[in-house]
Amino acid sequence: MENAKIASLNKSVSELLLSGNTVFSIPDFQRDFVWSENEIKDLINDFDEDSRNFEQETDELSGYLLGNIVLIGQGKNYEVIDGQQRLTTLTIIFKALQAYAKNKADDSSAKYQEKWRSYSSNLSKGYSLTSDLGDYKGLKISHDSSLSFGDYYRRLMEDDLESDYIPDKETDKNIQSIYDYVTEYFDSEEMSEEKMIRFINYLTENVFLIMTTAPNESKAFQLFEVLNDRGRSLEPLDLIKNMFLKIITKNDKNNTQKKEFLQHWSKFSENLEYPMTKDKRRSKLSSSSFLSSYILAFEGENVRKNDLFEYFKKKHDQLSSKDLIDFAKNVNKVSEVYSRLSMKEFGSYLRDSHKEMTILYDILGNEQSKAMLMPFYFVDNEDKWKILDATTRFVASILFSFTQANQIEAFIPKMIQQYKNDPNIDKLVSFINKEVAKYAADIRDSLPARRLENKNGTVSKKTTTIYRFLEGYYCNRMDAITPQTGKRFSIEHIMSRKLTVYDYSVMGFKDEEEFEQYLNRIGNLSLIYTT
Repeated sequence: MENAKIASLNKSVSELLLSGNTVFSIPDFQRDFVWSENEIKDLINDFDEDSRNFEQETDELSGYLLGNIVLIGQGKNYEVIDGQQRLTTLTIIFKALQAYAKNKADDSSAKYQEKWRSYSSNLSKGYSLTSDLGDYKGLKISHDSSLSFGDYYRRLMEDDLESDYIPDKETDKNIQSIYDYVTEYFDSEEMSEEKMIRFINYLTENVFLIMTTAPNESKAFQLFEVLNDRGRSLEPLDLIKNMFLKIITKNDKNNTQKKEFLQHWSKFSENLEYPMTKDKRRSKLSSSSFLSSYILAFEGENVRKNDLFEYFKKKHDQLSSKDLIDFAKNVNKVSEVYSRLSMKEFGSYLRDSHKEMTILYDILGNEQSKAMLMPFYFVDNEDKWKILDATTRFVASILFSFTQANQIEAFIPKMIQQYKNDPNIDKLVSFINKEVAKYAADIRDSLPARRLENKNGTVSKKTTTIYRFLEGYYCNRMDAITPQTGKRFSIEHIMSRKLTVYDYSVMGFKDEEEFEQYLNRIGNLSLIYTT
């Protein structure tokens, strides 16, 4: 029978989720939902890079392959064997997009209000089933009743959660963190209406998955094993390595240079696998992400991951065997520290720096800032402290002035050039401080009057970041940096969020509108630790 064969199809997200009422069932043998903020951040960064920051027309882009999903079934009902994390994340993104579109559709000042009205109804098809008349019938992803996180997912997608509800299970926290991250990303000042429209078009038409269907469980698991466990797949790092080897072997009669190069290169590749050796749930660090950061840190050039091969290809004639061996030595050394920092082994950079590194890596959490530290992994400890502090203050000044985060990426080449011209740490710190001063004045003027809220009126996630930074960096409160086990952060209002109408004048407000203007300002909020 034709439908009893294994079949693979390349499907756009639109074909997979928006077209028709397909149900994807998550069976009881599936593992917990483990994707969290780190994975969604990487995915959004990939989308951003592949789409040229959502400034390029969708039909001018070649497309992004999100990976494989393995299913059992046919027609409109499938059981998910592999791909639960990707499918669940995509539906959460659609939920956040639908909420964004609905808010814009209700906003008379929106530039594309009519388009948002259309999106508001269509985007819900990315996570829900509808009747011919458009009535809600259920969710596209259903979970076996034995899976604990299925209930929280359903309640989130069906708007059945209290606004102040805080999840306590790890899987539920992961689901919520993905929704919170994309919501905050869509609401950020750098995402204009035009960029959001391109994001939607990019996601639906330019993101693809390879959908492989099998007739039964035994075939599906056989397929899963072949896709995931047999051999090691070719990756961009291998292509670059092979290009380098062609240069080295031209005049290497005894293979001595080749052996030396491969020795360092193999260790470099092993370093990227370090997170997997410490935690089986972790993946190998992206070689493309590392090399992009490395080039930014040491060459002061901003090279996108997709352009790495072409970057080295253009340098082909300029590179000698010695250059490539030195390069392999250095990426080996740097990647060893880099990989350990990714596992929060902060002593690999500087002993007793847990507080300061946690502020930079966890609280501020900006990927580009990690490249700022790379050139200084091996300077003396006093200089490491100076650079770490200057980097932290610089990143905070960008984030808290609500400036686009790509300003960090734009500044790093200037910083590297300054250091190349004059490798004096004190002068470099002074150079960074001048950049901080540009944003500090804006923060002093604007932050007290800024409403720290999302477009739906809820307190923004960045508010927690601001308060944790202030209490951790300036007040040295360790519980703001690393909460005790079982405790969580929440932002609470000092004034009650709801007042009866006769209370406004007593509290010094003219009316409800003025009260709401002050409700989510920094002076009315406090960081609370809850159990």
